[in-house]
Amino acid sequence: MEEDVVKQVFKMYLESIGKKIKVKSKTAAGPDFIVEGNAYECKGSKLDGRGLFTQILQYAFQFSRVGLVLPYDVITLELI
Repeated sequence: MEEDVVKQVFKMYLESIGKKIKVKSKTAAGPDFIVEGNAYECKGSKLDGRGLFTQILQYAFQFSRVGLVLPYDVITLELI
């Protein structure tokens, strides 16, 4: 699944539960969504696991909570 599709689906989910979201532009650095002070990073099926966790650790120092939004086909024991 492409990353843009993951972002669209997650945005629709957040809107459906009435959350006010802040979306970054594609060229800006930082998490894809900020919701109530929490950061959410979306990734597609083609991801770099090492780079992902470095990115998540950086966000952990800036936000109270960090969430990762992944398609189910990415979740493997190696990634976990």
